[in-house]
Amino acid sequence: MSFGLTNAPATFMELMNRVFHDILDTSVIVFIDDILIYSKDKETHILNISTALQQLRKEKLYAKFTKCEFWLNEVAFLGLVVSVEGLKVDHSKIKAIVKWKAPKSIVKIRSFLGQPFVLYTDASGLGLGCVLIQREQVVAYASRQLKTHEKNYPTHDLKLATVVHAVKIWRHYLYGEKFQIKSDHKSLTYLFNQKELNKQQRRWLELLKDYDCDIQYHPRKANVVADALSRNAMIKSQGEVNTTAAMCTRGRVFNHVKAAIKSDTNLRTVQEDIKKGRTISEFTLDKEKVLKYKGRICVPETKNSDVRHRLMKEAHTTTYSVHPGSTKMYHELKKLYWWRGMKADVAKFVSQCLNCRRVKDERQRPARLLQPLPEPAWK
Repeated sequence: MSFGLTNAPATFMELMNRVFHDILDTSVIVFIDDILIYSKDKETHILNISTALQQLRKEKLYAKFTKCEFWLNEVAFLGLVVSVEGLKVDHSKIKAIVKWKAPKSIVKIRSFLGQPFVLYTDASGLGLGCVLIQREQVVAYASRQLKTHEKNYPTHDLKLATVVHAVKIWRHYLYGEKFQIKSDHKSLTYLFNQKELNKQQRRWLELLKDYDCDIQYHPRKANVVADALSRNAMIKSQGEVNTTAAMCTRGRVFNHVKAAIKSDTNLRTVQEDIKKGRTISEFTLDKEKVLKYKGRICVPETKNSDVRHRLMKEAHTTTYSVHPGSTKMYHELKKLYWWRGMKADVAKFVSQCLNCRRVKDERQRPARLLQPLPEPAWK
């Protein structure tokens, strides 16, 4: 069988299960090409070995003698040592740690045990922010907006909610490790000694007791990263649309649209017909005599498609947009503008953006799915 095929391990495993199906899990355990034959006494073991080898010969499969071991009371199998006493760890796997020289300085002890984590948290009237740091290097950032009920929290509960939020999302880092929590709310340092707590605070305290943590006061001026994350409010989408609309309709692109409509024969004809008083379905003229289709500005087609290209460039590369994907960019553009084949033009423009191709994840075709194997008849 060729190496590297997607289904190779599963196919070979299915073959071995079919070869040994009569004695599988009674005297033989198989994992791909590792075969373990076990017995309670010597007479039975001779019979089991003979049966297993005959099954291999019957299917024209052969075991290499130099790789076989016989009559062992203890054997290493799949990373464990199997014996009469049961399973135990293979000493060869932990040899490097066992022979590790005892550290004789604080630096070496820290390099062996690992540096402790430091968790910086902060909250504001807009959201929660936290940063996880180890060895003065950022491990992860996290922030989110406040939920409706959280906006009514007092300052103490809001700061504590940030700590709880952080330990929940980074439990896989912090559980079982000693770490420090830095907060600019000094009363949190007395949390574990407070006697009067409400029900919610008691629940949060019980959660924090699962962790080996120490809460320390950290001035706000020094807690700039977590503070910035907590105040990084998301702008409402309607506000973004209004801002973009105002920017585009009053900017240079809008003036180019008005001037270039004369070069588009079809749109110019529609515009002249409407001026003469004719009614054309879905097309209208606004106060500034700009042609619109279903309330959206009609973008004319020029020889070099210069106007449409400028419009897509402004929608894709400005600080208001920050290189959106083709689908998002198309949906934002079609709220304000219209032209035939807009979706295809936007997709082509985004696919040719050098920054997007350099930075964003590649969209290569993923590997094919594993194909299920048919169940053997004996199962």
